[in-house]
Amino acid sequence: FVEHNGDLVAVGFFDRSGVNTGFSNIGAWNGTLWSPVGQVDAEVLGVASYRGELFIAGGLVNYGNIARYDGFGGYFATTFGTDDAGYALTVYDDHLIAGGIFTLAGGVLTGPVAKWNYDNETWSELSPTQTTFPPPPADPPFVTGWANVVTVIDGELYAGGNWIDINGDASLRNFVRFNAATQTWVRVGPALTGPDFEVW
Repeated sequence: FVEHNGDLVAVGFFDRSGVNTGFSNIGAWNGTLWSPVGQVDAEVLGVASYRGELFIAGGLVNYGNIARYDGFGGYFATTFGTDDAGYALTVYDDHLIAGGIFTLAGGVLTGPVAKWNYDNETWSELSPTQTTFPPPPADPPFVTGWANVVTVIDGELYAGGNWIDINGDASLRNFVRFNAATQTWVRVGPALTGPDFEVW
């Protein structure tokens, strides 16, 4: 959910609200009724309102996985989008932040958390020295770990998901906070290893 231009916007995997049909996984509640907000052909997993525009994330292959609403019923990739699904969106330090199972955003190596600059429409990594998030052992193996959630609490950015470390540091497993002063991901709490469970 997100508040956007005075409405509550919900995303997911649905095609109706009560008797009202014609929904395509995105709906807006104006306090009285639900109405569709454009059309996409896949489940939507994340949503954000940023500088008056609506952004969505999901396995949206035809829309670059991270997409931007055109205001007329369509969506288009946000600067080429990401190379795999987006799971979550938030706004931090006047940037759009995306989390997911991707390694590239706009063709740039970012790891599974990336930031998008509205003014010059470019993607970049959060930390230039921490872009490797290895996945847990799996069969078949995944290429990268993934971020299920990105959120801002008291002005600070947090990311949670499923990875075993960041650049070899096990204290950064699965749940981290971004330190804006050092431009690095740091551990949350005193534990020498991050949580041994996937964070949602």
